[in-house]
Order: sequence, then structure tokens, then C-alpha cells
Amino acid sequence: MGYSFGNGRNCAWSRSSVIADQTWGAGKGPTISLQSLYDDRDQRRPWVYMTSGDYYPNLNKAGGGYTYKIINRGDDGSIVEDKNEMCAHIKKYVIGKSADCDGNVGLNQDAANNIYLLRLADMYFVRAEALMGASDETSDPQVLDLVNQVRHRAGLWSNDLTSLTYEQLLQERRMEFAFEGTNWFDILRYRYRSGDQKAIDFLNSGWGTGYNRSAMYIQKDGTSTSNENNMSQYQIVDNKAEWGAYDPIYISTEAFKLPIPAAASTTSPQLLGQPVDYVSPYN
Repeated sequence: MGYSFGNGRNCAWSRSSVIADQTWGAGKGPTISLQSLYDDRDQRRPWVYMTSGDYYPNLNKAGGGYTYKIINRGDDGSIVEDKNEMCAHIKKYVIGKSADCDGNVGLNQDAANNIYLLRLADMYFVRAEALMGASDETSDPQVLDLVNQVRHRAGLWSNDLTSLTYEQLLQERRMEFAFEGTNWFDILRYRYRSGDQKAIDFLNSGWGTGYNRSAMYIQKDGTSTSNENNMSQYQIVDNKAEWGAYDPIYISTEAFKLPIPAAASTTSPQLLGQPVDYVSPYN
């Protein structure tokens, strides 16, 4: 493997040295909006992110496995792993220490686990989207069957979708492909489909959940070390007035426009001019 050859996510996203030989992921985790999308019965959820009480026998094998605690303390009461703003950390792509996975993690920010590029579930969703066409909502049995098959694999057998909006389809994609680098492209596709404002409103509303990206967990008054790992002792805030770290963060439609790199415009100054119509010699 080696630096720039292996999968760097095990290092970049792992929570602490308890579960990784190298780690940068202590402050990273799923947004509150992403967490809110998952059904309690969704079997994907603990393999996407870790939260209070989750147990992973494949991590920290030398210590008997790893049980996620919001705040993990040592025998002397000192904090071994502190909480982050999401009270959760990333699990996807995190495979543990070298000793946990037959030496498939190196010391150069590299691991041997594959990065997802194309999955069968993506083909199901792409076909479902194509069948929806320009409709904002559908009850087409073919569309519902494709989406429900993915949900069935996740253990969601008892609540099949009987209709589907385009935004719901994007939410299904978000859950299935979390941390796989596809979500921004979904938002761009929504923009081409329905316009800048609708896409940016969907993004700013936390993909329709109502949770702005500033939303975070803070401890309630009266929380002590005896109950600090109980989620009921935390509340969600999304502004500084309520002791959050941030006020609501709103992205404008300007985010859809990327500047031309200076290196490119210097060598090709025509790029800074107004676009011109393309004329094909075959017209």
C-alpha cells in the first residue's frame, strides 16, 4: 500500500487510538439531519455511523471489541474519548487497527479496504429516477419495487413505500450512500431538474428534515458523569443564543458556481470571456 495508494478514510475518520493506529476523526460525525433520516430498525445505520451503545466485535479485538460511548472514561475517571457535536462518529470505511484486520491497515494513512465506486443499489435508484421522469411524485409499481428492494436489504420489510416523491428518493440515496461522496452530485441533479432555489432550499433544510447544518447536541443542565452516556441528557440546538457553536448556516445559489482557477485563466484568458454559441460544422 503506502501513502496515496491505500484507503485513507480509516485514518481520517476513525474516532480515536482505541480503534485505530492513526486517527484524525475525533471531531467528525454524521450531521443531525442525516441521523434523523434513519429508522430505528435500519440495519445500515450502525455500519454508517456509531452512536451510544453500538458494539463492534471487529474493532479493538484485543480489548474484547468496542462499545461506543458518547464519553468514554478510563478506570481513573479521565476521559479517553470525548464527545463531539453530533454524539456520534463515522463507522463506514473504518476497519480498525492493523491487528484487527489481518494487517490490512498501514502507518501511511493507508488501508486495504476498497472505496465504493459503483453499487447495485445505485443502479436500482438510477433506474427508479429514470422511470419517475419529470414527475415530482409517483406511485409507479416499478419505481416503488426498486426502492423497496433496497430498503428490504436494510431490514425495512414492514413499511414499504406506497408512493415516492423526488425528494424522498434523494433521502433514500443519502442514507444508502452516506460518506461515499455522491450527495453533492444528487443536489446538482436536483438543481438541473427543478432550479437553483428549490435545490438550495432542500439542502439548507437538511435534506428536508428541518435540521440546519448548524444543529448540534449539547448537554442538558444536570448531566453528570453517571448519565453522560444517555442520549436523553442531550438536546439539539442550532444557534449561539442556545449555547450552540454556530448560528444557522445557509448556502446561497452562488455555491453552484465554481471560479475558474487562476492557472487556467492565465494560460487561457479566453476562459474569462462571455460564453459563445457552439457551432457544429455538421449543422
